[in-house]
Amino acid sequence: MNDLNKYEIEIPSNISFDKLYDIELIKIMNIISDAGYKSWIVGGAVRNILLRLPVKDVDMATDMKPDILGKILSEYNIKFVPTGIDHGTITVILNNKIFEVTTLRRDLLTDGRRAKVSFLDDIYIDAKRRDFTINALYLSFDRRLYDPLNSYKHILEKKLCFIGNPENRIKEDALRILRFFRINSQLEFCITDQESLNSCIKNKYLLSKLSSERIQNEVISLLNSNNPIPILRIMSKHGICNSLDLDFTNLNYLSRFLDIEKELELDINVFFRLYILLGRIEDKKSLSEKIKILKLSNDKKKYLLSLVQEKPFSLDVNNLDLKRIIYNMGKSLALDTLLLGWIFDNRKTTSLLWKNLYFKIHNQVMLSFPLHGKDLINIGFPAGKYLGEVLSNLENYWINKNFEPTKDNLLKEANKYSKAT
Repeated sequence: MNDLNKYEIEIPSNISFDKLYDIELIKIMNIISDAGYKSWIVGGAVRNILLRLPVKDVDMATDMKPDILGKILSEYNIKFVPTGIDHGTITVILNNKIFEVTTLRRDLLTDGRRAKVSFLDDIYIDAKRRDFTINALYLSFDRRLYDPLNSYKHILEKKLCFIGNPENRIKEDALRILRFFRINSQLEFCITDQESLNSCIKNKYLLSKLSSERIQNEVISLLNSNNPIPILRIMSKHGICNSLDLDFTNLNYLSRFLDIEKELELDINVFFRLYILLGRIEDKKSLSEKIKILKLSNDKKKYLLSLVQEKPFSLDVNNLDLKRIIYNMGKSLALDTLLLGWIFDNRKTTSLLWKNLYFKIHNQVMLSFPLHGKDLINIGFPAGKYLGEVLSNLENYWINKNFEPTKDNLLKEANKYSKAT
């Protein structure tokens, strides 16, 4: 191991990394240390603490080779998965917490998904193979911060820069184009490194070689940032979205929804945001074509398709029809459908009306049809197809009577059908 002292920088007095060192992390680092090796917290966790942003995942680096690490973890009965053991990565699972631990390495050859690597004990060389400078800071077990590439200045400047020549790094893995935009959006940076941006634009043709799965992960993560609009505008302006076969032209509608989202204090629904970006969609077939490149899971596709409504939500809806909509759709989908009506309503004077209607639905108690098939069987109806028809007729009767008939009322109404049994 080279002398680490030359890479050490002072941790600002107003920054604390204490929250990263939970019991699980300390245990893993202790195990590595007791075996005579070193470990560091690296990447987004260190970066986000320095930027005063929430930390989602904690990744680690070590000079211990993965096979040795796996053997020692087994001795301690700690669960791990050799997720990328060929390039030095083991996923450690301790008390339901997940840590990716990667051996310091040099990438000898990489095509993005696979890499031929050599393991080493030098954080400088390991840092050089990473993608962006702000992801190349190392925090040790004894809470010392190391900056082998002089990256901290970019944290202060809120500047995302490739490590090394941007064009070369992109050609190693075209996914870095999307990561460049996604990380800028998540960290709410302005794109100030023109060389990196120009290289992304120049090499956007390489995006066609990426798998749908990798594209989906980056696009969804970008849309999950607090305000993806500024970065999406840049991507749209320079044809990045078109290179992905994604028609993200409805940024004004998404911008309007973000205002509504903030006003109503809604949690981020990334797939609802995706639907808005795709614009007014007339039929489910058109939607299926637009999202084909993303290869979404069946449940996500089902949700998006459920948003395609033949009849848009209207402010003129009466109370009975509103109850019907909520009963037939469910409250969650009814609210989403209302939001679409609000977003696509270009009249500035209706915003308060939409907001009032939103909370009217939100506060509505969900109605439940009080009759079941067994109730009809108990009064003499035989099980079978006809029973289902009678139950459906009674449910329509209940709906048309403003959901007011009680169970006893419905059983009396059922007598009208008993002669046919």
